[in-house]
Amino acid sequence: MRQQIRSALHPLADAPILMTRGVRERGRDLNPISKLQPLFEITSLEDVPKWYGTTGPLSFDFPSEEDLKRTRMLMEDLKSLDIFQSHLEVEHRERVVRNMESLFKQWLTETCLAMNVPEYVTEKVGGRVVPFGSYALGVNAKGADIDLLCVGPGFVQRSDFFSSFVEKLKTHNAIQIIQVIEDAFVPVIKLTYDGIDIDVVYAKINRKSISDKLDLLNIDHLQGMDICCMRSLQGYRVTQEIASLVPNIFTFRIVLATIKHWAKSRNIYSNKMGFLGGVAWGILVARVCQLYPYATAAILVDKFFKIFSMWQWNFPILLKNPEQHNLKFPVWNPTVNVSDRFHHMPIITPSYPHQNSAFNVSSSSLKIIVEELKRGHTIMEEMSDSKPTWKKLFEPAIFLQDYKHFIVLRSNATTQNQHQVWTGFVESKIRHLVGILDKNSAISVACPNLESFSGKDGLNTTWLVGVKFNSTVKNVNLSHDVASFIQNVYTQAGKLWAEGMELSAAYANQDTVKFALPAEEIHEPVQPCVKITTELSAERREDTSDEREGQSTTKRPHTPESDPAAKRVKQESSPVKQTIPAVTKTKRIKRPRFNRRT
Repeated sequence: MRQQIRSALHPLADAPILMTRGVRERGRDLNPISKLQPLFEITSLEDVPKWYGTTGPLSFDFPSEEDLKRTRMLMEDLKSLDIFQSHLEVEHRERVVRNMESLFKQWLTETCLAMNVPEYVTEKVGGRVVPFGSYALGVNAKGADIDLLCVGPGFVQRSDFFSSFVEKLKTHNAIQIIQVIEDAFVPVIKLTYDGIDIDVVYAKINRKSISDKLDLLNIDHLQGMDICCMRSLQGYRVTQEIASLVPNIFTFRIVLATIKHWAKSRNIYSNKMGFLGGVAWGILVARVCQLYPYATAAILVDKFFKIFSMWQWNFPILLKNPEQHNLKFPVWNPTVNVSDRFHHMPIITPSYPHQNSAFNVSSSSLKIIVEELKRGHTIMEEMSDSKPTWKKLFEPAIFLQDYKHFIVLRSNATTQNQHQVWTGFVESKIRHLVGILDKNSAISVACPNLESFSGKDGLNTTWLVGVKFNSTVKNVNLSHDVASFIQNVYTQAGKLWAEGMELSAAYANQDTVKFALPAEEIHEPVQPCVKITTELSAERREDTSDEREGQSTTKRPHTPESDPAAKRVKQESSPVKQTIPAVTKTKRIKRPRFNRRT
């Protein structure tokens, strides 16, 4: 009877007894069972240990003294990096969230009065403001923003939230900056409340009142909900599902904080720019926690790099088996949706409707992420053979050294308000340029720099896209790819575009790229820059004097042209045929004019 229960209920059924430390992973114990002390025996349903995920754990091992020592060293290194918030900062953020909830509830009451709804409805309208994302998971680092979901009743429309509620926020003294992006994939209000960046989304539920005890995870709330509200509510639902699907939430937080800091140091933490965001990294960490439920944080970080550096990314990462509901929302399903089969990195959200949280990942960014995972795995192996030190794992990537060729993008606007809107829009489209470059057979990798550079006047912003060419390439023309990208940006801007908003592109190499950045970003003596003419064809030539023919020195601030000690920058032979301009002379593609209705 005991053997039948084991076989039917548990994935480790062929192991008659689960042992204490000394028993390694399944099927690897060579010691006689009679000499080991049993931890527990499976004799009934109550004795079956709980495990999470689509499969059982890979190991039930408890940590050794060495594992605990490595985890203590990890915590010391994380504290030395000063990434954790102080108690005062935590209390300040909690106070800001409460104030936002108070403002939202006040606005709901005012909206009910303006709509002349019955008095009893106004009294009980309620409303919820709940955090989601990293802050809700307890992994909010210093300076990180807060994601908030506002939940209102079904009769309060989204248009009211993005109009009258915005006006109410503008009158509040503690709110310094506000930006409304109503036509985004997930409509959002971006604001700064008392020095804290906050992203606010809105979802309405088909109810007359929203109580504090309302279960937002109830699938019935999605019935009849519009897709924008569903996407807004999904952030909270995914966060709660992730937290409920890990065996030890405290260990999960330490590991996620470690992986997030590593990803930011290596410039691969950005969903907007085509890498992985907080949700995707959280799902990956949660999956490793499921596979090793009793492991310490240090062991889990080690397993994280080992597993995902070897993962075949045509297989999805799932925290639970997908749910089936006939609510007509789009769901990630490669057996039905042909487009889902071409996703480079399927990391699936655990709550219905299931989506790929790494949808923005391109073939180039996948190569870069996998390369960084392999680097992390190599460092972890070196740590196991010597005195463990975690700081090498967090060494920052130096973008200007990793690439020899760059596409320089620059946005301009006539006012600071226009520039803020225009810059945010252009930045959200840079990953599309990477996608275009990925299709060019001459390019092996295209990578955007996650850091942008703002001009002193606050009216222009510069981005860099690093490019690596295939070794056999001698001549490539990128002008068509870049021009089509800029044209698409102008076209997609629609009503957001205003007179004075411009986007330009230029080419630079390692020698000239520093002159494309604002002066305050240059941390070395400024030297004269060789001007590359607009129509230069930089093919591989043996006679380098031909490349310098027709070039002139560009005068820069605090660099006298007459200084005899100033050295000309030697231009590196480039495979780029530069029909796009050089960094010192940008060529703007004008936005097409459209007839506007009055």
